[in-house]
Amino acid sequence: MVGAAGVGSLAGSVKLDGPVPKRTPLNMAKEPTCATLHAASPALTEEVVVVATGNLQNVVVYVSAGLPDSDPTPPPEPGVINQEGCTYKPHVIAMQADRKLKKWPGKHFSGFWCKQV
Repeated sequence: MVGAAGVGSLAGSVKLDGPVPKRTPLNMAKEPTCATLHAASPALTEEVVVVATGNLQNVVVYVSAGLPDSDPTPPPEPGVINQEGCTYKPHVIAMQADRKLKKWPGKHFSGFWCKQV
């Protein structure tokens, strides 16, 4: 529900309808330090992550219609993504256009990519 000031909230959960895809180990062969770090316990893919309750993690929900015409100002604080143990935390971050992004490259950092949707 949106209040008179144009501020509102959205809450809920997203569940997977169907079989849970098997998570597979990430290939870290091009980064020997990362491959060694995860030799005993490989980092797994995170395209689909389902927790014990059946809820999906790393889901982005957005309002595509019904908002008043406006040009909202992005939040002053940057979105933050960190590289920990050769993986990104959080795995997914949704940001408003023109918001700054702060990247904290961990000690095993070799590259960074963003997918714009």
